[in-house]
Amino acid sequence: MRIRAIVFGLLFLVTSIASADNWPSWRGPTLNGVAPQGTYPVTWSATKNVAWKLKLPGKGTSTPIVWADQIILTCQEVTRNTTVALDRSGKEIWKTTVGTTGIKGKHRKASGSNPSPVTDGKHIYVYFKSGDLACLTLAGKLVWQTNLQKVWGKDTLWWDLGTSPVLSADKVLVAVMQTGGSYVAAFGKSDGKVAWKRDRNLEAPLEAAQ
Repeated sequence: MRIRAIVFGLLFLVTSIASADNWPSWRGPTLNGVAPQGTYPVTWSATKNVAWKLKLPGKGTSTPIVWADQIILTCQEVTRNTTVALDRSGKEIWKTTVGTTGIKGKHRKASGSNPSPVTDGKHIYVYFKSGDLACLTLAGKLVWQTNLQKVWGKDTLWWDLGTSPVLSADKVLVAVMQTGGSYVAAFGKSDGKVAWKRDRNLEAPLEAAQ
């Protein structure tokens, strides 16, 4: 599937998945990229097997997540980090801004909106290259927001950010892999407070920065 600039063409296998089979994170509910058993389109063109298509408010390459009847993704709207929720017909339900984009990566399609959102079915957690990490309700209301770069310094990534947050029972975890100062940090899901931070001493720090 190819995403060009701000055009997001959804080849809607999601419509084939029952609402009970949510896709809450990058690579799905089991984190292995495997969808529940079902019948899905395997070929497509500009029109074939495309239920609908729309323009996003801006560039973004995060994988959409699905919870109940909402499709949630992130993008860059001018200079704002934006989270968008759509219904299964492609109609916008809500849109929430979480900080500004900051310095872009060097890749020509870089937007800083690459990390996929993640949800536990109660809240949505989003992360952007600007360092902004936030918790939203399923209705798009901001619960808490923090900025990793304001706490631990600017990132040194060359291309663009590709780390998606993951959830444990009570924490949201983010890996920051870069030239020098790489770390993994955990934040309370309910309040965004730092639970712990562990530095990563890499054997190949320059590769991590790419």
